[in-house]
Amino acid sequence: MAPRKKEGSKKVKKAAAKTVAMKSGKGQEPDAIRGQLELHAKPEDLGGAYSNFAVIKHTKREFITDFVWRMDNMSILVSRVIMSPQQTKAVHRALGQNIQTYEKTNGEIKED
Repeated sequence: MAPRKKEGSKKVKKAAAKTVAMKSGKGQEPDAIRGQLELHAKPEDLGGAYSNFAVIKHTKREFITDFVWRMDNMSILVSRVIMSPQQTKAVHRALGQNIQTYEKTNGEIKED
């Protein structure tokens, strides 16, 4: 079932050609990943949010990631993402694959 388009939202289409697909638990790619992902977003969300720090915690049923912008003596929560353990593991795998691809093109990422 497709999500309803909210009033004032913009349709954003992103090609999945260079994106490492996160596979479902059965090893098959979701329909949205095989072709294009149709994403509906409010205009104010299209700019994204900058984060230079993350706090990750978990319970038995979910992982909670707080993305934070730290500057001087202030920390501002910019986004909280709550995911199932299965989806968190799929994101972990996809991030690892994307980092490998990035480093092949741009060189090793140095950690501070």
